[in-house]
Amino acid sequence: MTKTLQELIDESIFISTEYQARLAELTQGAGWDVDFSAPAFTLQTEPPVTLTPYLLGTESASRGSWIWSWQELGHFPAAVVSAAVQAREAGERLGVDELSTDELPVAEGLARRLTLAAKAVTGVYAHYPAGAGGGVTAWLLLDGPEFELPELTVERMMRVIAEALTTDTAVDHNLAVDSYAKLRGAHIEWDTEATCVVTVRDGAQRFWFDDHQISGVEPAEPSVGPEILVDLAADARERAAILREDRAAAEATAARQEAEPHRAAAPVAPAETPVPEEAPREQPEPIEVPDFVETEHVRPEPAEESRPAEEPAEEPAAAHAGAAETDLPFDQEPSDREVRPGRVSTTVVPGPEPVRPAREEVPEPAAAQHREPVAEPQVEREVEREVVAGPGVPGSAGTEPVSRTRAGVLSGFAAYGIWGLLPLYFVALEPATPVEIVAMRVLFSLVFCLALLALTGQLHPLGRALRAPRTLGTLAVAGLLIGVNWWLYTVATTTGNTLEASLGYFINPLVAILLGVLVLRERMRALQWTAVGIGFVAVVVMAVFYGRVPWLSLGLAFSFGFYGLVKNRMGGSYPAIVTLTVETMALTPVAAIVVALLGADGRLTLGSEGTGHLLLMLSSGVITAVPLILFGVAATRLPLSTVGMIQYVAPIGQFLLAVLVFGEQMPLERWVSFCFVWLAVLLLVLDAVRAPRARRA
Repeated sequence: MTKTLQELIDESIFISTEYQARLAELTQGAGWDVDFSAPAFTLQTEPPVTLTPYLLGTESASRGSWIWSWQELGHFPAAVVSAAVQAREAGERLGVDELSTDELPVAEGLARRLTLAAKAVTGVYAHYPAGAGGGVTAWLLLDGPEFELPELTVERMMRVIAEALTTDTAVDHNLAVDSYAKLRGAHIEWDTEATCVVTVRDGAQRFWFDDHQISGVEPAEPSVGPEILVDLAADARERAAILREDRAAAEATAARQEAEPHRAAAPVAPAETPVPEEAPREQPEPIEVPDFVETEHVRPEPAEESRPAEEPAEEPAAAHAGAAETDLPFDQEPSDREVRPGRVSTTVVPGPEPVRPAREEVPEPAAAQHREPVAEPQVEREVEREVVAGPGVPGSAGTEPVSRTRAGVLSGFAAYGIWGLLPLYFVALEPATPVEIVAMRVLFSLVFCLALLALTGQLHPLGRALRAPRTLGTLAVAGLLIGVNWWLYTVATTTGNTLEASLGYFINPLVAILLGVLVLRERMRALQWTAVGIGFVAVVVMAVFYGRVPWLSLGLAFSFGFYGLVKNRMGGSYPAIVTLTVETMALTPVAAIVVALLGADGRLTLGSEGTGHLLLMLSSGVITAVPLILFGVAATRLPLSTVGMIQYVAPIGQFLLAVLVFGEQMPLERWVSFCFVWLAVLLLVLDAVRAPRARRA
């Protein structure tokens, strides 16, 4: 498994903010002493607070580089560099070159980014950029029992996330929220990639994401009870213990590597074997040691004898006092204002903008570039963010998620309502064949989608999707599946089999559950197993009485089930209109060939059946795209359970049209089959209602 430096930063940014706020409480503006021989980082408070320091590396303005502390282990005790060695080993394992390269050229904000990434792989989440004089900054990780955090609450979680987001350091908010919840022993449940619920001791919050950025937060019902949270907290402590064990192993590695050069100097060549004189090797430039490390770490006796006689004997690492006024122990000052729903102004220490992958970069004026907040006076800037930290109040930003939910419900009913009435449209397109109808749907949907993207300024996300091979391949598969589904549905509704189409969409939720078990390895509850079994009985009954398997129903159910599976695995990375555009692009070559063949055979009805028929054909793009766009809006704003309830609007509408408008027959055996399916659907609805209550009990 490989990761990027930014992914590690995203994993640590929220919990780092919480620890930095705790460090700010401990420092209280006091100075500090550091003694690496102890090792100890002592805050000159009343009473003094002693923490364990780990030196990651030094940032030198004169040298123009960042140097990891493990480059020359002799300068520092093994315990002090153990976190840096642990980061190096993780970098080699995860393919993060920045963590395993001895020396890196200084770049704006590089030291802080390396430190944040190191936190993710060491489990030490507080840091201090200690100014050491001479343009050198020593970046320390700090640990100790004083950093024990209180149990996470909704208010604390929202305050931490709000403060962290003001630095614009996180790029993938989905990853940041997921990591923070797991590190703090909270429960996180993802409905889709666009929404999740985080449950803590005193409540829960639902997070909404748009393009991997938090777009809204609202109170939610807890997904689990206290017992599960206790188990998750134990899991978090176990992960922390594993990282401590890794650090102890890294300390042993550092001690072993420090001793290796001295062991290598001991052997002497045999007298009878002449040793050829080697050309002098270019020695690496020694690490630039901070001023507060006045002598090297104590070495074995041979190294001690090599000291110049005039150098006075001193302690291995002298204590050094630092002033908190010039070395901020946090990347932004913890706000003393209460976080409440609405617009919150936050004072932020300026920091560099992160490198956001796959996005257009807008160059900033040179004056807007800020140096890392270490030892220079900082100019504060005011940043305003929408923060939702509790129940919404009328007229505030906290009420926005309510409107999102309402929009999701209305969009869901509109989408499934249109799908339920589609048989009327397809019947009106006679004498066009199902193949021609589907081909026209593809071509005119693409035209409509491209026009809509241009009008709404969303061509950039389309370009991003087309440049991502994995996304392109996934959406091509989705396009193939939805094309098959369109063709089967058109065949059913234009050949007097609308009831079979209705049955297929009643069965679809059962297929979705079955695919979840077979493909995603999900566990089914008892009512779900019962519902799937009853659905299977309904198919058998219809096969026995009709003498054939209801292929149209099963084909519709499985094609749309697999389509939903593919789209669910993609999550909400792109707007619905973008994904539909790419899907129709994938089908366009096939649709163009179909139209050409029909035109060559004289069977193309477009333009030969009058103006009304032409207008209906041209509108196929709108009729196809609009419900799918509405469905995308609903899927990113509602829990899957709610969308699952609304989806029955479509087959109910199709059933009523088939019986009341098209006059399709409902013999006893068909009533029996439908009754079995409706019973299975009822069990699914009951399970969807009971499951959240059971989790909260």
